Amino acid sequence: VYDASVTAFQNQSRRIIFEWRNDTFGGGPLAAAVDNINIKVSTCAKPTTLTAINVTSTNATLDWTEPASATNWEVAIMPLASAAVPTGAGTPVTTNSEYTPPIGTLTPGTQYVYYVRSVCGGGAGNSIWSGPFQFALKPANDECAQATVVLTNPDLNCTNFANGNITGSTASAQATTCGGTKDDDIWFEFVATHTAHNINLNNVTGSTTDLFHAVYSGSNCGALTQLYCSDPNNSVANNL
Repeated sequence: VYDASVTAFQNQSRRIIFEWRNDTFGGGPLAAAVDNINIKVSTCAKPTTLTAINVTSTNATLDWTEPASATNWEVAIMPLASAAVPTGAGTPVTTNSEYTPPIGTLTPGTQYVYYVRSVCGGGAGNSIWSGPFQFALKPANDECAQATVVLTNPDLNCTNFANGNITGSTASAQATTCGGTKDDDIWFEFVATHTAHNINLNNVTGSTTDLFHAVYSGSNCGALTQLYCSDPNNSVANNL
């Protein structure tokens, strides 16, 4: 779907041209075809400036700008993995150019997109869909104060462990000597039961697999002391 303002072309004859360029990558002059062309004039302006605000680990508010005078909209939310321009109606919205889904609709660790369209009514009908806008909830342990508790293991059999997901995570205020871009960290905490503990990040998957991990001491998130930072996924915390 492609849309463009045609105000400047009013009362003019215009042409649509499809240009095919073959770089012979497939080994020769490959054929091409364009069909099912549908040209629709819409007088109902679509929303602009899509964003997500007030994002937490449980919900987010989807916000947009109404470019004209519509007071009704429809919103469609879907996982990024199955994103597609909606073909049916969305969830009706009648409040302040924004929509907050019911608690429990969205799941931390999942990438979402949303589309929105204006409902102008009458002969103007609906606008075309605006979007997609991509967003994700914050993890529950996005900040130090909500760190996930991990029980230590009495031996080298790692029967106690915790899962983590940095999707939607944000930068924390605590200082660190770790490299990389400090914009997506999550927190765990443990009580040392020995003077040394092995720390392992196992089964790391996804688009970001080169992770640093830092170990801090202290119980006050505003006054932690960094003991070290490790780029390898395995490290030993000594002198605990």
